[in-house]
Amino acid sequence: MESAFRDIVSDELKRFKDSPMNNGRSEITPSNFEDNDTLWEYDPMVCQSTEGECEEIMLELQRIFYEDARMESSKRGNCSVFFLF
Repeated sequence: MESAFRDIVSDELKRFKDSPMNNGRSEITPSNFEDNDTLWEYDPMVCQSTEGECEEIMLELQRIFYEDARMESSKRGNCSVFFLF
């Protein structure tokens, strides 16, 4: 589950950095956040959902992300292939 989340966030950050809307701006980077490690911290006491529910949500988010990336790529005419795990 943690791996799926990291993949989604990392891919989305890369996509944002590579997007034309970013226009080479570098003011929004993970290193600029005061404590970017808190993004990856997990406190099981805070999560009230079961692990299975959380995993299903993360896999669905990953599926949606890659579906969106495929549509975006096809709009640009790229022939990239995306694999779902």
